[in-house]
Amino acid sequence: MNRRNVLKVAGLSMATAVVGLQAKEEVAVKEAPIAKTQADKIVNRMEMKVENPKKPTDFELKHLPKITIKEKDAKGYTMVEITVGQNDIIHPSTMDHWIDYIELYADDKLIGKNILEAEVSRGATAFSVKLDGVKTLKSTAGCNLHGVWIDSINV
Repeated sequence: MNRRNVLKVAGLSMATAVVGLQAKEEVAVKEAPIAKTQADKIVNRMEMKVENPKKPTDFELKHLPKITIKEKDAKGYTMVEITVGQNDIIHPSTMDHWIDYIELYADDKLIGKNILEAEVSRGATAFSVKLDGVKTLKSTAGCNLHGVWIDSINV
Protein backbone atom coordinates (compact mmCIF):
# COMPACT_ATOMS: atom_id res chain seq x y z
CA MET A 1 0.00 0.00 0.00
CA ASN A 2 2.79 2.40 0.88
CA ARG A 3 4.51 1.66 -2.38
CA ARG A 4 1.34 2.51 -4.31
CA ASN A 5 0.97 5.84 -2.45
CA VAL A 6 4.61 6.69 -3.08
CA LEU A 7 4.15 6.05 -6.81
CA LYS A 8 0.96 8.16 -6.87
CA VAL A 9 2.68 11.06 -5.13
CA ALA A 10 5.71 10.81 -7.44
CA GLY A 11 3.46 10.72 -10.52
CA LEU A 12 1.44 13.72 -9.36
CA SER A 13 4.63 15.62 -8.56
CA MET A 14 6.00 14.98 -12.06
CA ALA A 15 2.72 16.04 -13.69
CA THR A 16 2.64 19.23 -11.63
CA ALA A 17 6.23 20.05 -12.56
CA VAL A 18 5.56 19.53 -16.29
CA VAL A 19 2.41 21.68 -16.20
CA GLY A 20 4.31 24.35 -14.29
CA LEU A 21 7.11 24.42 -16.87
CA GLN A 22 4.62 24.63 -19.73
CA ALA A 23 2.80 27.51 -18.05
CA LYS A 24 6.11 29.31 -17.51
CA GLU A 25 6.97 28.91 -21.23
CA GLU A 26 3.53 30.23 -22.29
CA VAL A 27 3.96 33.30 -20.07
CA ALA A 28 7.43 33.90 -21.53
CA VAL A 29 6.00 33.75 -25.06
CA LYS A 30 3.18 36.15 -24.17
CA GLU A 31 5.59 38.61 -22.54
CA ALA A 32 8.01 38.69 -25.50
CA PRO A 33 8.14 42.15 -27.08
CA ILE A 34 6.05 42.51 -30.21
CA ALA A 35 7.70 44.28 -33.14
CA LYS A 36 5.92 47.49 -34.15
CA THR A 37 4.58 47.90 -37.66
CA GLN A 38 5.08 51.13 -39.58
CA ALA A 39 1.47 52.07 -38.83
CA ASP A 40 2.17 51.66 -35.09
CA LYS A 41 5.05 54.14 -35.42
CA ILE A 42 2.77 56.92 -36.71
CA VAL A 43 2.12 58.56 -33.36
CA ASN A 44 1.33 62.22 -34.12
CA ARG A 45 -1.43 63.58 -36.37
CA MET A 46 -1.73 67.03 -34.81
CA GLU A 47 -1.69 69.93 -37.25
CA MET A 48 1.51 71.86 -36.61
CA LYS A 49 2.23 75.52 -37.32
CA VAL A 50 5.32 77.68 -37.61
CA GLU A 51 5.39 79.85 -34.47
CA ASN A 52 7.08 82.84 -36.12
CA PRO A 53 6.59 82.78 -39.93
CA LYS A 54 9.20 85.54 -40.35
CA LYS A 55 11.84 83.44 -38.57
CA PRO A 56 11.07 79.70 -38.74
CA THR A 57 13.31 77.36 -36.77
CA ASP A 58 15.41 74.63 -38.40
CA PHE A 59 13.01 72.09 -36.87
CA GLU A 60 10.05 73.81 -38.56
CA LEU A 61 11.90 74.19 -41.87
CA LYS A 62 12.78 70.48 -41.81
CA HIS A 63 9.06 69.60 -41.69
CA LEU A 64 7.53 72.16 -44.06
CA PRO A 65 6.62 70.98 -47.54
CA LYS A 66 8.16 73.11 -50.30
CA ILE A 67 6.02 73.48 -53.43
CA THR A 68 7.81 74.14 -56.73
CA ILE A 69 5.92 74.82 -59.96
CA LYS A 70 7.74 73.50 -63.04
CA GLU A 71 7.01 73.73 -66.78
CA LYS A 72 3.62 73.22 -68.41
CA ASP A 73 3.52 70.45 -71.05
CA ALA A 74 1.82 70.49 -74.47
CA LYS A 75 -1.39 69.03 -72.98
CA GLY A 76 -1.66 71.83 -70.39
CA TYR A 77 -0.42 69.90 -67.35
CA THR A 78 2.10 71.57 -65.07
CA MET A 79 4.56 69.54 -63.02
CA VAL A 80 4.26 70.45 -59.34
CA GLU A 81 7.06 69.11 -57.14
CA ILE A 82 6.83 68.84 -53.36
CA THR A 83 9.87 68.27 -51.15
CA VAL A 84 9.67 68.14 -47.37
CA GLY A 85 12.31 70.45 -45.98
CA GLN A 86 13.25 74.00 -46.88
CA ASN A 87 16.45 76.07 -47.04
CA ASP A 88 18.51 72.93 -47.70
CA ILE A 89 17.29 71.29 -44.49
CA ILE A 90 16.00 67.90 -45.61
CA HIS A 91 13.78 65.71 -43.45
CA PRO A 92 15.36 62.34 -42.52
CA SER A 93 13.95 59.00 -43.61
CA THR A 94 14.77 56.26 -41.12
CA MET A 95 12.82 53.26 -39.84
CA ASP A 96 11.70 55.27 -36.80
CA HIS A 97 11.34 58.81 -38.25
CA TRP A 98 10.05 59.64 -41.72
CA ILE A 99 7.49 61.53 -43.81
CA ASP A 100 4.70 58.99 -44.26
CA TYR A 101 2.49 60.92 -46.69
CA ILE A 102 2.31 64.05 -48.85
CA GLU A 103 -0.88 65.60 -50.25
CA LEU A 104 -1.43 68.34 -52.82
CA TYR A 105 -4.51 70.57 -52.96
CA ALA A 106 -5.48 73.07 -55.67
CA ASP A 107 -7.86 75.67 -54.21
CA ASP A 108 -8.72 73.21 -51.39
CA LYS A 109 -9.52 70.35 -53.81
CA LEU A 110 -7.41 67.24 -53.20
CA ILE A 111 -5.30 66.55 -56.29
CA GLY A 112 -3.33 63.59 -54.98
CA LYS A 113 -1.82 61.83 -52.01
CA ASN A 114 1.33 59.73 -51.92
CA ILE A 115 2.01 57.26 -49.13
CA LEU A 116 5.72 56.93 -48.38
CA GLU A 117 7.56 54.03 -46.80
CA ALA A 118 10.12 54.52 -44.04
CA GLU A 119 13.82 54.52 -44.91
CA VAL A 120 13.45 53.53 -48.59
CA SER A 121 11.69 56.73 -49.72
CA ARG A 122 12.39 60.38 -49.10
CA GLY A 123 9.78 63.05 -48.38
CA ALA A 124 9.35 64.12 -51.99
CA THR A 125 6.78 63.65 -54.75
CA ALA A 126 5.41 65.29 -57.89
CA PHE A 127 2.03 65.67 -59.59
CA SER A 128 1.05 66.75 -63.11
CA VAL A 129 -1.78 69.23 -62.66
CA LYS A 130 -3.93 71.50 -64.82
CA LEU A 131 -3.51 74.84 -63.07
CA ASP A 132 -5.82 76.94 -65.28
CA GLY A 133 -7.82 79.15 -62.91
CA VAL A 134 -6.15 77.76 -59.78
CA LYS A 135 -5.25 80.48 -57.27
CA THR A 136 -3.59 78.53 -54.46
CA LEU A 137 -1.62 75.30 -54.12
CA LYS A 138 -1.39 73.76 -50.66
CA SER A 139 0.60 70.76 -49.51
CA THR A 140 0.32 68.76 -46.31
CA ALA A 141 3.06 66.42 -45.15
CA GLY A 142 2.77 63.96 -42.28
CA CYS A 143 5.79 63.25 -40.10
CA ASN A 144 5.21 60.09 -38.10
CA LEU A 145 6.62 61.73 -34.93
CA HIS A 146 6.08 65.48 -35.31
CA GLY A 147 2.64 65.86 -36.86
CA VAL A 148 1.12 67.28 -40.02
CA TRP A 149 2.78 70.32 -41.58
CA ILE A 150 1.15 72.61 -44.16
CA ASP A 151 2.48 75.15 -46.61
CA SER A 152 0.85 76.93 -49.53
CA ILE A 153 1.76 79.23 -52.40
CA ASN A 154 -0.20 81.54 -54.65
CA VAL A 155 -0.14 80.51 -58.30
